[in-house]
Amino acid sequence: MHPVSVPCRARARRTRGSIYLTTLATAALLSSIGMAALVTARIETRRRSLSAQTNQAAALAEAGIDLALHEIAADPDFRTNILHGQWQPDLPLKPGLVRWQLLDGDSDAASDGDLADDTTEPFRVLSWGLTGDAVQKRVVVVDVDGSQLQIRPGSWAKAVD
Repeated sequence: MHPVSVPCRARARRTRGSIYLTTLATAALLSSIGMAALVTARIETRRRSLSAQTNQAAALAEAGIDLALHEIAADPDFRTNILHGQWQPDLPLKPGLVRWQLLDGDSDAASDGDLADDTTEPFRVLSWGLTGDAVQKRVVVVDVDGSQLQIRPGSWAKAVD
């Protein structure tokens, strides 16, 4: 018996086809790796941007506390001129904006909602810093000592809803 031989043409076609499939599979694999690298780089860039915006918003919120303290120190009638929980007009500051409000009492539980009823009662300043997609909130308790306003030591905090 003679071995059956495959014609040269058919063998060449199969070889060309397998080279084509190998090349195609390699190209698809390299494209997938490249796309994954691009997506990873884009996510990392977005994370860094959000981190920077969060830091800027925190700085704006802290500046809002300072701004509020400056404004109420300049207004001897602030307890009657500013209502408990009333947001003051937004103040644009680069790179975002600041808003603040006064809250009666040194906690929600101690609040009767009336800043004007007791001029010796502590109050809170709540400030929001907003920039880009980031919002940061800060709160501080202010004690009243005669005509002096004193930030209660250790009362600076991130505000939570």
